[in-house]
Amino acid sequence: FSFSKDNSVYHYTKLNTLQILTKPDATFHLSNTAYLNDPQEGKLALEILNDCLVGKKYLKLSEFSSLFNAKYHSPSTCFIASFMKKNDSLPMWVQYGDNGGGCCIEVELKDSDEDAFEVTYCKDIITNLFTAVLDTLNTYVEKNSGISIQSDPVFMYAKRILDQSCYLYKDTHYSHEHEVRIIRFLPLELAKAKKDSLPGEIFPRVYCDIPIKKSIFDNTGLSFSSITLGPTVSMQEQIITALAQRGYDLSLIHI
Repeated sequence: FSFSKDNSVYHYTKLNTLQILTKPDATFHLSNTAYLNDPQEGKLALEILNDCLVGKKYLKLSEFSSLFNAKYHSPSTCFIASFMKKNDSLPMWVQYGDNGGGCCIEVELKDSDEDAFEVTYCKDIITNLFTAVLDTLNTYVEKNSGISIQSDPVFMYAKRILDQSCYLYKDTHYSHEHEVRIIRFLPLELAKAKKDSLPGEIFPRVYCDIPIKKSIFDNTGLSFSSITLGPTVSMQEQIITALAQRGYDLSLIHI
């Protein structure tokens, strides 16, 4: 699932988000998976994983299986930032770019410390990955009797792989998105909360940050290499002026 950080990715969003992201002190938010739009997010892959674990073949991994059966009854410590591999995509403008009234930000990952992964929309691919991990664990248990599955470092590392992979599989309905994700696990006590909750929400949303590269002298963080304003944006001149005042090269702003 690894995505080459030499390739650009794209983030479609609204203009008010662009205004926030281009401020001098801005950071890029990774959202907690509790707020993902699709209620089946992660759960479809978890169902496949649990189906793989059923049966005599992985009987010795039953204790490991219990970790995943309780997965969605616990607070999520997983945070995600989503990008697309395609720019100027009409479905993306409609779904994420405020019906063409937002923007599409080209993002470079090559100077970022974050790892990027491609989402798969193929059940066979995710099933083969799960099976390969479980087969490896099965062999490990057979050769190392008496280990504690709940605390053994090999099993804990495998659990991290499987947890992460569950958020790298989506239904074929979303295959047009060609999504790339950054995924990070963070203890909730180290996460942040937005100061203002959205309309209808009782509590502010929980997130964690990725730095945004502030200048050519920065060696870390995401870099915005171009900004394309949506086809229905009516304040193009004002936005271009504001971005220029914030130090953005006008040749990298497209309309």
